[in-house]
Amino acid sequence: MRRLVGVAPHQLHPYWVRSNSNKRIIQPQDLRIFFSKRSNPLKRTKSVTKLERTKRGSGGLRGSRSHESLLSSHAVMSSIDLSCTGAVGVAPVHQSVLGRRHCFQVRGGPRGERYYACGSRQERDLWIYSLRKSISPNAEHTRHTDNSLKMWIYEAKNLQPKKKYFCELHLDKALYGRTSVKLQTDLLFWGEYFDFPDVPDINVITVNVFREVEKKKKRDKHMFVGSVKIPIHEVTSRIFSEDWYPILSEKSNDSLNRNGKEVTPTLRIKCRFQSTDILPINVYADFLEYLKNNYKRVCETLEPVIGVKAKEDIGQALVLLMHAQGLAGAFLTDVVALDLLRVGDQRLTFRGNSLATKSMEAFLKLTGEQYLQDTLSAPINEIIQSDRDCEVDPTKASGSLQRQQASLRAAVRSAWQCIYESHKHFPQQLRSCFATFRERLQQLGRQDMADNLISASIFLRFLCPAILSPSLFNITNELPSARATRNLTLVAKTLQTLANFTRFQGKESFMEFLNDFLEQEAPRMKEFLQQISTRPEHAAPESILDWAGYIDQGKQLSILHILLSESISKLPEARQRELDPLQHILDEITKAKESNNFMQHMPHMCPSTHAPTENQENRNPEDMAMQVQHQQQQQQQHQPIQHQAQLAQP
Repeated sequence: MRRLVGVAPHQLHPYWVRSNSNKRIIQPQDLRIFFSKRSNPLKRTKSVTKLERTKRGSGGLRGSRSHESLLSSHAVMSSIDLSCTGAVGVAPVHQSVLGRRHCFQVRGGPRGERYYACGSRQERDLWIYSLRKSISPNAEHTRHTDNSLKMWIYEAKNLQPKKKYFCELHLDKALYGRTSVKLQTDLLFWGEYFDFPDVPDINVITVNVFREVEKKKKRDKHMFVGSVKIPIHEVTSRIFSEDWYPILSEKSNDSLNRNGKEVTPTLRIKCRFQSTDILPINVYADFLEYLKNNYKRVCETLEPVIGVKAKEDIGQALVLLMHAQGLAGAFLTDVVALDLLRVGDQRLTFRGNSLATKSMEAFLKLTGEQYLQDTLSAPINEIIQSDRDCEVDPTKASGSLQRQQASLRAAVRSAWQCIYESHKHFPQQLRSCFATFRERLQQLGRQDMADNLISASIFLRFLCPAILSPSLFNITNELPSARATRNLTLVAKTLQTLANFTRFQGKESFMEFLNDFLEQEAPRMKEFLQQISTRPEHAAPESILDWAGYIDQGKQLSILHILLSESISKLPEARQRELDPLQHILDEITKAKESNNFMQHMPHMCPSTHAPTENQENRNPEDMAMQVQHQQQQQQQHQPIQHQAQLAQP
């Protein structure tokens, strides 16, 4: 019997787990159980509205008190049989389904569907990768498809006023998401965004609309109003499709009657379903090698001829790919240096929609999501939940201006203090990237630009946008109220001014009362920027959550193949030749897609595309011995194999 466990950061197989809490290698005889037992597993096909809210936080759902929760050797877990290859699936779960973040689902198998919670997105992605690798170890060496859905549920019209409504989002018959509850007044607006990666093949998107019922009148808490059905082929595109869709009910007379006229309720939805055709990873070997050695030339050549959307897509795919290869820091440093030379004025750094800007945004979201939530959740939720008014513009303020100025000053101080103290747990990968920025500028004799560059990266493109729109950064589940949004805007405006080392004046003269705060805190801002861009004297062991092996490199290479093929065609022939042999490499991949003429290689027949990172190259003898032991176990093919995913306990 072979037992498969979570992937470790220093290896490419999902067979061993290193417990980050005690740095002990878990031996096979230590392995007992994996996921927390659940006597009454949640069913995905069951509406979450029918679940008792008290059960969401019960012991049945594996919780986490730290970022190492599911990876801790102190957890009591139960085994999962993964032997039903093709029948067992693993997928992330949107936070609205269970009321908590970083969950994933195991569906199929003898025990049906179950949900599990992790402490961070990285931890969740690591477990998903490990389980999928156990279920289908050769997936990256076969041709396969990756589906994803991005969706905005904006607003509804012509529903009964003065009632509360919410929506549930189903893909075929499975529940995937749920909006917050909103009151119909003059406007019924949600403006909520849903991102579903790794979606199975589906035929229809269904959005069910419900109305909350007064407890005294009805036994049921919610009443079904109607549904919107969108055939998946209508929204399968590389661009978003937005439309008003009728909310239809089973009853024929559900349309509203106003002044003798029937009015059909409608729902405004914007969505995009994408299906990516991914070839075996070895087909992309030359393409990957070319990009690793020539990404700088590619970015410099394409920058003038591609639009903002293409820059965003190319930048994101390159960041993910280079991060998986251990080259993200070097890649970002090079493209940012190109941007600085192109723009010239350091005050405009990261203020445009360049490839460098889009790449930096992608890297910040990839490596800093947990940091962002840990740092800003408390001050943002305090502003949202309080009813204080921070409006200080005399033309808009309705209350005591002096009291509201004091409220804004207090909110700014609270948010800034949380950010300043966050240097203690600043993500190591971001710290290393910013340190590389500072070192490169020193080599160029432009140390004076370092603070502005790092400030623009972390504040202009990450912290302040998250304060302005916390729902887009998974800090809140729904849009804040109008007053809270204005308060957050003023806080973000102040912190950005502090990060720019400037003062309020001119059109923002009503904010000048905060100039003394800006002058007082400027030295601490410089200190903060220095702290988050300085390499520690004693490097801490890399957490397994920093491992990037779970990134699907085949998917990113497939996306880049499409994007670069389209982008190169916009260049003059002379400029195209400067990128040789890129066009030939892209053409060969296109031929392979069209002819399906390639071997479905097994892992041992194909070179790995994972570049060894420093952490991989310096494995200790215990790790290497365990890898040899695993290889020996693989050779014992006469033994029956039962795929199981397990987590260690002491």
